[in-house]
Amino acid sequence: MKTEITLIPYYRDVETTLPWYQDVELVKQVDNKEEPYTEENLLRMYEYLNTHGALFYIGYNGKPVGDICIQDTHEVSIVIAKEYQNLHIGRRALKLLEDYARKSGHDRMTAQIYSFNGQSRKIFTQFGFRQSWEEFYVYPLVSYKDVQIETKDVILKKGKPEDYYDIWQNLWKHKESARFMMWEPTYTEEEAKDRMLRTVRFQEREKYAFLVYEKQSGKAIGFANMQEIGRGTYMEQGVALGPDYVGKGYGKQILNALVDAAFADQGEEFWSMCRVKNIASHKVQMECGFATDHYGEEETDPRTGEKFVREYNVRRKNSP
Repeated sequence: MKTEITLIPYYRDVETTLPWYQDVELVKQVDNKEEPYTEENLLRMYEYLNTHGALFYIGYNGKPVGDICIQDTHEVSIVIAKEYQNLHIGRRALKLLEDYARKSGHDRMTAQIYSFNGQSRKIFTQFGFRQSWEEFYVYPLVSYKDVQIETKDVILKKGKPEDYYDIWQNLWKHKESARFMMWEPTYTEEEAKDRMLRTVRFQEREKYAFLVYEKQSGKAIGFANMQEIGRGTYMEQGVALGPDYVGKGYGKQILNALVDAAFADQGEEFWSMCRVKNIASHKVQMECGFATDHYGEEETDPRTGEKFVREYNVRRKNSP
């Protein structure tokens, strides 16, 4: 007979739940600490999760054997008592939570998984979560095809196959536009068509991946991408404009618009980076309120063999 898995709304039950969190190995996977929970710590955690999201026990034929939560920030956490692990309970509970999240208006589920926690990583990736950053995973719940951001002079929106010619002519074919980035120019129309199809597929699964369209001409003139890479943390993943469209203030409009969108979508800090020699990008980022936080290690451009160093700049939501 198949076991029944249910989500049971949280209620206080220290006698059942405290032993789960006194398992040091389990606590290590959850919190990267090797200290068992006290009753006070447990109740404080449960109170926070229940106040800032939806918290459930995982019922195994009616018996609580773990807990699962989705916070208002879309982050999912799950704990299964050791004696009930490896019974596929986690995947079935995630499916029930997915149904709840969709009905509750979440557009994604995210998970922060420590690199050493192979068991959790396996459960989440087999369920369909995609690694967005080193220890951050995302599972979209809606289509992002209609997401767009508008500024005074440009619109950031999803590209369409028929846009290949404009973006090719305005950006992709220009070697100088790729100088401080890692992409290669596109030289033929057939290559541009193929690149556009890859771009469309990429933008369909990434919420904040766009082509940039100039309002006045209606043409695709660049691209702009950012990603959620951790709790409350976003990072710019490339902004480029064709050579005929720089120096018009578009870059500053785009970066400010991305930051505003991130802060409106649970973001607390936004990172942007550029090569130290890229004076123009550095200037735009400083004018948008960023501050240099640190410099990376020396890297080598695989296209040219040139050595370079990146600077990492940050803007925080509550900073002056």
